[in-house]
Amino acid sequence: MDKQSYLSSMVWIHHMFFADAFAKHELRIESECIRDLVDQISSKLCNTSSSLEKVKCLLKMEINDVRIVGIWGMGGVGKTTIARAIFDTISSQFDGACFLADIKEYKDGMHSLQNILLSELLRGEKSHVNNKIDGRHLISRRLRVMKVLVVLDDINHEDHMEYLAGDLRWFGNGSRIIATTRNKHLIGKNDVVYEVTTSVEHERGSG
Repeated sequence: MDKQSYLSSMVWIHHMFFADAFAKHELRIESECIRDLVDQISSKLCNTSSSLEKVKCLLKMEINDVRIVGIWGMGGVGKTTIARAIFDTISSQFDGACFLADIKEYKDGMHSLQNILLSELLRGEKSHVNNKIDGRHLISRRLRVMKVLVVLDDINHEDHMEYLAGDLRWFGNGSRIIATTRNKHLIGKNDVVYEVTTSVEHERGSG
C-alpha cells in the first residue's frame, strides 16, 4: 500500500470512528428526550386521574340529592380539563347535560347563557327568555323535575352562579352542578370545593 492510499485509509477510519461516536451520542440524547417526554406524559395522566377520582368522590353520585362542587385554582392548572373529563365520564347518567365553556368570555348577556343552558338540557326544545330574571324563573320551572349535569366553566362573576344555578331547588334529585373558577368566593360557602394546586395540563387560555 502506497503512502497516499495509507493516508486515505486512515482518514476514512478516523471519519467512521467519529461518525459512529457522534451517532451513538445523538441516539443517547434522543433516547433521553423520549424518556423525559414519556415521564412528563405519565405524570400528567397520573395527576389527571388522581384529580378525576377526587372530584368524582366529592360529587357523591350514590346520594340522590342536588349538589354543587367547585373546582378552584389559578389559571392554567387544568380545571377545565378535569371538568371536561368528569362530564364525558358521567353525563350519560343524567336526563340532560350541559357544558357551558369559558363563561367569562361570553359577551351576549346572561339571558343568552340561560337560553343555551335550557336548550341543551331540554334537548333543543324552544325556551327563549329576554332577560335574566325571567331566565331564573324558567330554569326553576322547567328543570326542577329533571336530573341534570351542568358544568359552568371559568366563572368570574357572582351573577354566573346566581342566575344559572342560584338555588338547589331549581334542579331535580340527583342533579350535579360543577363550577370551575379562579375565585373561590364565587362558590357558595355550603358547597364543596376541590382545589387544583398542581398543573394537570397546560390549556390554551383556559383553566
